[in-house]
Amino acid sequence: MSTPAAQPNPHASAYTPPPWTMPAPDAAQASASSPHPGWHSGVLACRICGAQPAAAVTVRAHQGLLLMMRFHKIEGPFCRSCGTALVRELTTKTLW
Repeated sequence: MSTPAAQPNPHASAYTPPPWTMPAPDAAQASASSPHPGWHSGVLACRICGAQPAAAVTVRAHQGLLLMMRFHKIEGPFCRSCGTALVRELTTKTLW
């Protein structure tokens, strides 16, 4: 006598984990790149607006008053537009 052929169970299906246990679609890309712009990526980001590329510069201002002097220094990577605006602002304060 022959044995009956095994029939597939109609209620059985392949297991799929719930969606909240699956990694995000871009998780592999996020781990490959750095989480913050300018942090260990080799490209500096602007301190004010976060734009790239930026240059690490120090902008200084000097104000001579009658009896004392005041110095002001701002360090950080700045993009072109933020760096230009900062230099103009500190120059205005220096000349005022």
